[in-house]
Amino acid sequence: MNIGQALQAALAHIDQDSAGEIRKAQRAARVKDMWADLVDQSILDHTNGVYIFQDEPHGEGVQESKRVLQVYVDEAIYASELNAQRELIRWKLQEKFGEEVDEFRISVSRSRYRNYYPFKEQESTENQFNHELNQDDIKHIDELCEGIENARIQRAFREAMMSNLRWNQTFFEENKNEN
Repeated sequence: MNIGQALQAALAHIDQDSAGEIRKAQRAARVKDMWADLVDQSILDHTNGVYIFQDEPHGEGVQESKRVLQVYVDEAIYASELNAQRELIRWKLQEKFGEEVDEFRISVSRSRYRNYYPFKEQESTENQFNHELNQDDIKHIDELCEGIENARIQRAFREAMMSNLRWNQTFFEENKNEN
């Protein structure tokens, strides 16, 4: 059984709630991809969140729901820049992706969300964690990965396992020094 068949078999046994969550996650990823294609990297670096949702009517006199593009940025200057590009972004969203929105809301993030940057290019994990793995660690990871037939997937798992081990060891060392 190849990975595609295994994935299809696993998805066939997912309950409706989980399937709904998967669809939401796929939609969120799609919206992020569209946003990344619509604006410059300078805006992306200051974007804390982007959503397209159906805003249901509430209050007296409101009868129709509307599709809303909601963007959160970390500073007012970037909100101002987006405001200046508002109609162009809505037009590009329609032309490139067939996504029509009735309203484009731009907000400055507050509290903990202000420090969330889903679009900022990050340093590789090699540079983030300074703990060196010993040969026994590397050998053990290689042994765990050798059963994976697909070379690309095997490489990805190996890199993920090494990064995770480096992170755990770096975290342990940092916390040990604080106590």
